[in-house]
Amino acid sequence: MRLNGLIITLACSLLSSMGSGAWGMTTSEASDRAEANESAESMRVREAYITAGYEPSSINMGAVMSQDGKTADEVVMADGDVIRGTIVEENDDEVVLLHPVFEQMRIPRDRILAVKRGAPRSARPGFGEIITGAGVRPQISNRQMPPKVTEAQATVQSSDEKPDDLEKTIDALTNFDHWNFVVGAAFGFVENVNSEFNVRLSAQAEHNSEFARLRINGAYFLNSTNDEIIDNDISFSTTQDWFFPESDWSIFARGSYQWDEFELWEHRVSAYVGPGYKLFNTENLTVDTRFGAGLTYEYGIPQTLPELLASIEWTWQINDRQKLAGTFSYAPEVTNFNQFRLSLNAEWNFQLQEAEGLSFYIGLKDEYQSIVPQGSTRNDLRLFGGIKYDF
Repeated sequence: MRLNGLIITLACSLLSSMGSGAWGMTTSEASDRAEANESAESMRVREAYITAGYEPSSINMGAVMSQDGKTADEVVMADGDVIRGTIVEENDDEVVLLHPVFEQMRIPRDRILAVKRGAPRSARPGFGEIITGAGVRPQISNRQMPPKVTEAQATVQSSDEKPDDLEKTIDALTNFDHWNFVVGAAFGFVENVNSEFNVRLSAQAEHNSEFARLRINGAYFLNSTNDEIIDNDISFSTTQDWFFPESDWSIFARGSYQWDEFELWEHRVSAYVGPGYKLFNTENLTVDTRFGAGLTYEYGIPQTLPELLASIEWTWQINDRQKLAGTFSYAPEVTNFNQFRLSLNAEWNFQLQEAEGLSFYIGLKDEYQSIVPQGSTRNDLRLFGGIKYDF
């Protein structure tokens, strides 16, 4: 009996010893050791910051680090500073960054050297998603890809539902923030031996987005001498450019229509398509080139001409109020390079108001065709000046 009691006493002593030492430690001792490890880790981190060049007095190891698992966007400034936050909006003029301390920051593009995103950007639309030139989406789009629809679900969907791409097309067309309109008028009158009167009316509409640009131009010209009309014509053209993301290359499609009462061809329709390349793209100067192929049909003769096209387009912002813009194109016939057409359009604009609005302009338009039927003119040169209104 005494032997059994002794064994029990020794066992209890052994278990007590193992619980406090051999098998572990008390709760208080474990807490002290964890705090010591954490302090040692903080010292190592602090020393690493000091080695990297940070001021020792600026290091705050008690700062609460973000635990949301998101990587911040970075905006590298021209002076080398890096601003971290979340990009909530951006356009051609500025980037809007949500900063954890300074909240919303609007940073001008001309101050930004580079942008690094913590998360990948949403996929940009492919060419199949751009329905028409005017149907491109605005620069900031919240569109998400629709979920896949099974055949069973498709059979029960309403037939009059509006496709998502069509909705985006309508939104782009009705969003006037992406449109720019210009109307112009030029008049001339001379009264001496002969009485001369001429008028030129013009209009332009341009739609811009991050992915594409649509430009529509129209002009009407009338000239009379001694009450007899000697020149009467209308021209209409449209150019659509689709841009590749982060590239100077693009794809263009161009169409034009001309009517001239005093030319033998009477009506002329042209269409071209091909690649484009941006030679210069600075704050004050942009130069775009286009190379393509297409057809020209002349109604009055009649004839269809397969043609190549090489063109250059420039815009030079001379200062806050003066701008020089123009286009030059060369279109030779594919089967006979001796037959070609040259076209030059250039305008100098002087803005009369600081903001968009009224401006004075002087323009030049010259069209040359190397081979023409008898009785027709090869060269058609016009100089004009007038006023324009931009809105």
